[in-house]
Amino acid sequence: MKDPGYNQMKYLKWLILAFPFEERIADQSVIAGQNGERYDRNIATRGNDYLLVYNYSGKPMQLDLSKISGTKKNVWVMNPSDGTLKYLGEFDSKVTEFANDGAYLRGSDRVFIAVDAQKNYLEKTATALTPRE
Repeated sequence: MKDPGYNQMKYLKWLILAFPFEERIADQSVIAGQNGERYDRNIATRGNDYLLVYNYSGKPMQLDLSKISGTKKNVWVMNPSDGTLKYLGEFDSKVTEFANDGAYLRGSDRVFIAVDAQKNYLEKTATALTPRE
């Protein structure tokens, strides 16, 4: 129970519970261009108006923001080791490149979150995930 991964699982739970679960599907087509292999492979899931992409290595990636509803998308990046959020801004509904804020590989995994700008699953000012009541 002292393993860091054990204590980080709560952030994954809070992330998953922040969005409608019943409509969520795995959808690798969210990742535009070439998806990597092994540690450079990104994993994507989405609902009707949000998408989540786990990037393990920190390698830059392209996301197709048109895969969810809305003409504008709010985008955050989450650090899964501590649940902190960073708002990246509002983006058009098109293929957009994103890069991690850390070094390549070790400790650089992040979750990219894009949400239809008309939805309020997360506040733009939020700096960390919190448990849902």
